Amino acid sequence: MNKNASPKKLPSEFVQATVKELYGITSIQPPTSIGEGIENAAWIFYTGQQEYILKIFDYSETIEKDVNEEVLLYEYLLQHGIHVPEVRSALSGKKVPVIKAYDMIYPEILMKYEKLRRIPASNLTKEQLHKLAATISHMHNVLMRYPRIQHIRPTVHDAMSIYDHSLKDFELFLTSPNAKSSFLQDHERLRKIRTDAIEYLKKQKLGSDLTKSVIHNDLALGHLLFLQDGEIYIFDFSDFEYGAVALDLGVLFFNFYREGDLTIDQWKSMTSEFLSIYTEKVPLTESDRKAIDIFTVSRMLEHIRYLDRLSIREGHPVDDKGVKKRYDLLEHLYLTQ
Repeated sequence: MNKNASPKKLPSEFVQATVKELYGITSIQPPTSIGEGIENAAWIFYTGQQEYILKIFDYSETIEKDVNEEVLLYEYLLQHGIHVPEVRSALSGKKVPVIKAYDMIYPEILMKYEKLRRIPASNLTKEQLHKLAATISHMHNVLMRYPRIQHIRPTVHDAMSIYDHSLKDFELFLTSPNAKSSFLQDHERLRKIRTDAIEYLKKQKLGSDLTKSVIHNDLALGHLLFLQDGEIYIFDFSDFEYGAVALDLGVLFFNFYREGDLTIDQWKSMTSEFLSIYTEKVPLTESDRKAIDIFTVSRMLEHIRYLDRLSIREGHPVDDKGVKKRYDLLEHLYLTQ
């Protein structure tokens, strides 16, 4: 295994033996590898009594520090009645032990497995949407008082980041496999949408009075699943930062559209309904509401750039249908006003 080996390449037999050594847990069958992002890996372990999910992170000193803070966040949220992963300690007492493989080490966490349901935005009932809004509002409210805020890195998505976009990103797209996707063939239309989005952002200015908290920073329905009793289970806080709640909401809202089969009018109605419930616990200023739109546009452009770069690295289209949905939302919602 070379020094740049991804944890996804760790053999399941090796992972199984390491978990037995670190936790004293024996899986009654080979662990099942499940998808867990680009850099990280995850397996389900079956013990016959309790199932667990082992998540292994690509290593750096920053990542190891962040994973330890992520576990502390989970413990704090659990204390306040918010359903997030329950992390089991290793036999050493550590919540974030490391796996050693050849010349690499990987931080890991072992979490209690939960039976969860993923519901697309287009299938959410009004009650389920209200539950999502109330849960996220409660999370933001609780994390405003997180006692370790000074240890949380400030978001890089600040007042200047919204101007960090250019047509060089579109030229990058043209060199990527995404540009050959059947979903992304109208290059002139896509160029115009990106140009209009950049011009839109140049005219915007984030307010100085934005409501802030520790934020998840990657809210999507894939990270907001339903437990058997209808409660919301929030997970994968790997990108957490301290920043504007409007950023969390903007990312969630464009993911509603990206992940669901919604018309623009349905999407607008859904986000409006969501905010009516969210603001019962966390009031939003006019600057907050404007920032949701600004962050939505900026983060969609950022995601498109990331996916195009990943497409080049992987040598094939990556989330090309999702890229198209982002362009569609940019065109129909913000840039035709």
